[in-house]
Amino acid sequence: MWTSWQTRCGIASYTASLVRELEARGVEVDVVPVPYTDRDPRRAAETLARVNAADLVHVQHEYTFFGGVAPGSSSLALYLRGLRRPYVVTAHTVFSAAELLRLPQEHRWRQRLAKRLLASLPSYQAYVEREPFVRAAGVIVHTEAARETMLRRGVLPERAHVIPAGIPSPGPEGGSPEDGAAMRERFGLQGSRVLTVFGYVTPEKGYETALDALKELPPTVKLLIAGGTRVEHEGAYMEQLREGIQGRGLERRVAITGYLEEREIATAMALTDLVLVPHTAANGSYSVRVALGYGKPVLASDLACFRELAEGGAGVELFDEGDERMLAERAGFLLASGPARERLAQAARAYARERSWASVAERTLAVYTAILAPVPGLSA
Repeated sequence: MWTSWQTRCGIASYTASLVRELEARGVEVDVVPVPYTDRDPRRAAETLARVNAADLVHVQHEYTFFGGVAPGSSSLALYLRGLRRPYVVTAHTVFSAAELLRLPQEHRWRQRLAKRLLASLPSYQAYVEREPFVRAAGVIVHTEAARETMLRRGVLPERAHVIPAGIPSPGPEGGSPEDGAAMRERFGLQGSRVLTVFGYVTPEKGYETALDALKELPPTVKLLIAGGTRVEHEGAYMEQLREGIQGRGLERRVAITGYLEEREIATAMALTDLVLVPHTAANGSYSVRVALGYGKPVLASDLACFRELAEGGAGVELFDEGDERMLAERAGFLLASGPARERLAQAARAYARERSWASVAERTLAVYTAILAPVPGLSA
């Protein structure tokens, strides 16, 4: 299992749950940390020796794990040329070249022109959209929309598998009334209705839409940004977000927690009235699944991955992506209607019970078995 590991990362948490269930089913798993930007030849050789000792290699893929999306920055192609075993890739991100370059959000004209030119190059599109996936013996994605994207990029239909991420169980500690009162006091939430955006703070999560919607809601409604930055270079966006809060005059109505431990996540969930997921781009979201695991009602932008959750009965209501007025209207309605929130919460709890990590492991193991099974009529 080639992945981020034992670090502040949703994919690391995803993989830890999967590994635990695979091992419970008799699979020997050697967890190999991804290189990020490390290009040391000795460590690369050690990594290849470890992964080539396995029967099968499972890559948990996110672009930053191998150096990013700038031309020539990714080391993944170099590693894949050294693989001697079949490999499976779980594609946690299936954005287009333009989306990976954040072209829609780029307002500086020179940078926008450069990114548009780069995103239009067939060689660059192949570099980020196809090369990490098309030679894999199996590609796992989390939604039907992501599978359709992979088929358009040339992944063979029989190799493209939809296995939604499991719903994590709530933490064993935290969430008591005493913990909740202390967190409310710490972040100035006393006597308020609380809207919460969970997860690492990154630009595509639509905080600006949430801030603009908050201005349309009564002053007793406050926004909790429950998370912090994951890596150092995301600090610039955090500063931009703080400036956006100040520029809108919302300093007294918005709190940013920074990184939360498991107990603190449970407490933040307990005091939250409604979870907001105003993403402007997403292929899925670990933080949404955490919210569903805690049985919280969710209001999300109508991206394909969240539409699948809503249509699957997950207790997710949708609003038009980027529409702060619709977000404010739906959030205001749900805050005013306890029965409507409870209907979503009940659906979230039922959805979580049916989508255990045991089921994810069984389906993943079936992918492994199909790849490793001998073909009838052929010798090994």
